[in-house]
Amino acid sequence: MIHDIQSQTCQTLFVLGGHVAIKRSSRLGKVALSAVTVALLAAAGCSSTARSEDGSNSGDAASSGQVSGIVADAQASVDEAVEAPAKIGVTEPLKSSPAQGGSIVYLKPDAAGGELPIPGLEEATKAIGWGFRTINFKLAEPATLVAGMQEALGYKPTAVVIPSSPIQVWQNQIPAYEQAGVKIVPLFLGQIEQNETVLGNLQGPADVAAAAKVVADYVIANSDGQGKALVVSAPDVPAEAAFADTVHKRLDECSDCSYTDLELTTPQLADGSGTRAVVSALQKDPSIGYIMNAYGPQLPGLPGALAAAGLSNKVKTVGYYGGPADFAAVKAGQVDAYTSVPFTYSAYQVVDIVLRDQQGIPFEPNDGGVPVQLFVEGTDFDVDAATNYDQPADALDQFKALWKVSD
Repeated sequence: MIHDIQSQTCQTLFVLGGHVAIKRSSRLGKVALSAVTVALLAAAGCSSTARSEDGSNSGDAASSGQVSGIVADAQASVDEAVEAPAKIGVTEPLKSSPAQGGSIVYLKPDAAGGELPIPGLEEATKAIGWGFRTINFKLAEPATLVAGMQEALGYKPTAVVIPSSPIQVWQNQIPAYEQAGVKIVPLFLGQIEQNETVLGNLQGPADVAAAAKVVADYVIANSDGQGKALVVSAPDVPAEAAFADTVHKRLDECSDCSYTDLELTTPQLADGSGTRAVVSALQKDPSIGYIMNAYGPQLPGLPGALAAAGLSNKVKTVGYYGGPADFAAVKAGQVDAYTSVPFTYSAYQVVDIVLRDQQGIPFEPNDGGVPVQLFVEGTDFDVDAATNYDQPADALDQFKALWKVSD
C-alpha cells in the first residue's frame, strides 16, 4: 500500500503553457521545479528519480549503464562462442591402456535425437576394443526403460548409458546394477547424486548452464538488451528444465528483457505438436520477438510453420542443441542461431568416465565440460558436423592419447 501511495504521489501535475500534463517523475524532462513541487516530491520519496535542470537523471543513468554493461558482456560471450574450440576438457592420462573384454549398452529413447550419441559411442568403444549395443525404449512409457535396463544386465556389460530419463524412473534398478558390478552413466539429466554405481553427470547442470547462457546472451546482445522471448522447454526432461532455469536467471539480469514460458509435455515431444503450440503462443502475444528453444528437434518444421503464419520476419529463433534440420535452417538464413550438439563428444566422455572409474582416477561429474559453439545465420559451416558435433576436430585422437591406445 505504501508503494501504491508513493507511486500515485509521484505522478506530478504540471501546467505547461496552459496545458495540463501528468508525468512520472522519472520522465519529467527539462522542467524547472518549484520549491513546493520539489518539497512534495521529496516528501513522497521521489527525489531519487527526479531529473535535474539539465535533464540528467541519476536513476536512468545507472539503469542505462547497467543495460549497456550487460549487453557488452553478452556480446563478448557470443563472440567467444562462435569460435570452434581446439582442446578437449580433460587433460589427465589413464594409468594404463584399457582392460580388454568390456562393453557398453546404450538405452535409446524414441524421442527425436535419441540416436545421435550412437556414432560417438561406436567410435570410442571400437577405439579401445570394446563391444557396443543399443536397446530401445519409449520415453513416455517408463516401464519400457526399466525393461531395457533389465535386458541390458543380461549382456553383462561394463556400463549402461541412460539419456534424458529422470532418475526417479529408474532408481529402483540401481541395487541390481550395484550387485552385478555394472555402472550407470547418465546423459542429459538434471542434478543427480553420484555413487559407486551411478557415474558422472554428462550434459548435466554445469554443461547445460554453459550452453543456455550463450543462448540467453545472444538474445540480450541481438536485442540491445530489450528482448522479449518465448522460452520453450519440456520440464519433464531434466536437461531442458535446467536450460529454462539458466535462461530465466540470465534474462532476469537484463532489466529491459522479459520472457514467457511455454512448457511442452512428453506426448508433445513424441508427436511433434510443440510447433503448433509455439505458433499459437506467438499469435496470442505479437510483442514476442524471440523463440528460445531448449532442443531443436522438438519443434519440427518450425521455419515453415512460422512462414505460413506470417511470422518469419517478426520473430527470431535461437536454440540450445539443434538437430540437422535446425542447423540447415540456420545456414539457409531461416533461423538465427543454435548452439553445438556435442552428442559425439559426450559419447567419448562416457567411455572416458568408465575407464577412469575402472582405474580409480578421480574425475569431475561433467568430465571437464563439453565444448560449446554457436552457429549463427550468415556463416558457412558443415551441417552434418554441427549436428554430430566434432569439435575439436581431433577430439577422439586427443582422448585416445589420454587412453594410451593407437590405431
